[in-house]
Amino acid sequence: MTTRYTIPRHRRFLSTPRYVPTSQRTATTVISTIIGTCVSVHLLTQYAESRAKETGNITPVKRIHEHLVLSARNVREGRWWTLLTHTFTHFTLTHMAFNMLGLWTFGRPMVMLFGVRNFLALWVGAGITGGAASLMVESANNAADGKGILGGKREGETSYIGASGSVLGIGAAFAATFPLGSMYIFPIPVPMYNWIAFVGYATYSVYAQTNGLQGNIGHLGHLGGMAFGALYWLVRLRRPF
Repeated sequence: MTTRYTIPRHRRFLSTPRYVPTSQRTATTVISTIIGTCVSVHLLTQYAESRAKETGNITPVKRIHEHLVLSARNVREGRWWTLLTHTFTHFTLTHMAFNMLGLWTFGRPMVMLFGVRNFLALWVGAGITGGAASLMVESANNAADGKGILGGKREGETSYIGASGSVLGIGAAFAATFPLGSMYIFPIPVPMYNWIAFVGYATYSVYAQTNGLQGNIGHLGHLGGMAFGALYWLVRLRRPF
C-alpha cells in the first residue's frame, strides 16, 4: 500500500490552532517508538511461547494473555488497561508488519501536520474505541444465550490483539485530511482516492461482519477505530472553512 499526499500550505489554514507544525524528525521519532514497542512485545510473546514449548512452563504465556490481550474476561476481572495494551500486541509477524506499514504511511504526515498530542489522542482513542466496540457486540451476541459480559457461561470468549483499530483510525483521519490524495491497495492494480479507499473498506467490513465472513479479522475493531478517527477529525482537526 502506497499513498501520495501534499501538506496543505494555505495561509488561512496555517493560522488555525488545530494545525500544529511538527518536524519530520519528531514525527519519525514518535512513529519509530511505537513500532519499536510493538516489535518488542512481539519478540516477548515469541520468546514466552518458545520457552513454554521447551520447558512446559506456560506461566509467562498466561501472564501475556492476562495483561496484554483484550478479552471480556480480562475487563471483567479489572484489567482495563488491556483496552490499550492489545494495540501493541501481535502474535504473528505478518499481522504486525502490515499494521506497522500502515502506521508509518499514515502516522508520520499526521504527526507533522497536527502535532504529537493529536496523534496520540487518535492512536489511543481509536484503539480503545475499536476494542470496546468488539467487546460490546460480543456481549450483545452472547446475552441472547445467557453468556453476557456480566454473568453466565464464558466458554469460547474471543481475544483481541493488534494495532489495526488504531492504524485505521489514524488512516480515516488521514483520508479526511487528504480526501483527493491517492493510494494503492493490494491487490487492486489502480490508484484510488483516499476517501474512496476508506469508505470502501468500511463498507466491506460491515458486509463481512454481518454476513459471517470475518474469520480471524476483527472488523468491529476496524470499524470502531475508523469511526473514532473520522469523528476526531470532524471535531478537532477539520479546517475551519
